[in-house]
Order: sequence, then C-alpha cells, then structure tokens
Amino acid sequence: MKKIYILFLLLSSGAFGQVFVKGIDINRLPDVKVCEMLLLEDFVVSSGVEVAVDYGQKRSEFEGKITDASGKAIKFPSAVAAINHMEGNGWEYINNSVIQKGRGVIYRYYFRRKSNLSDTH
Repeated sequence: MKKIYILFLLLSSGAFGQVFVKGIDINRLPDVKVCEMLLLEDFVVSSGVEVAVDYGQKRSEFEGKITDASGKAIKFPSAVAAINHMEGNGWEYINNSVIQKGRGVIYRYYFRRKSNLSDTH
C-alpha cells in the first residue's frame, strides 16, 4: 500500500513539474508566465525533431534546448512527445504557428504556465 501511495504522489505532481532549459528550471522562475517552444522538423536527415524553448532569455534560434537537471539535451522523437513533456510539467498549450524554412518546417508552440489552486485566492 505504501508503494502505491508513493507512486500516486509522484504521478500527481505533474502540475509542479520541471522544465529545464540549458539546465535552468523555468518552472522556478516567477516572472516566466508564457514560453514558446520552437520545433524544427527536417524532412531529409532527421530521425526526430530539434526542440528549443524561448522564455525571454538571450539566445539565438534553437539555442535554448530542453535539458535534464544536469544540462544534457533531451531528444524528442516527435512533436507530440515534446508537447506532452511541456503539458506534463506545468505548461498549458495556447496556440501555434508554422513556418516553412529550407527543407524543413519550424513549428512554434506557445504555452502558458498552468495555474494552481493557490493562485486563485
């Protein structure tokens, strides 16, 4: 029973998850309310997608990689996997746009921080 309770706690903590960008947990940055996930899909050479997040930091395009806590880039096999990562870690999908670039496509997904019940008082 204790193991089930611990598993429940781990699974229910998604609203307070962590999204790391170059090793920085953007969920802990109080001024970051929205972010943009850039996703490059290269039709010729890619076996996955290239993902970067812009939360207002200084960066060049595709420099803000989603990483683990140690700063190692996370590789996503598809756009849906990257979106699910954001949704499962405290961010809500708002909108998107698509841009054709060279032999690939850049998808721009916009997210807002999910509000928790304590923010409504």
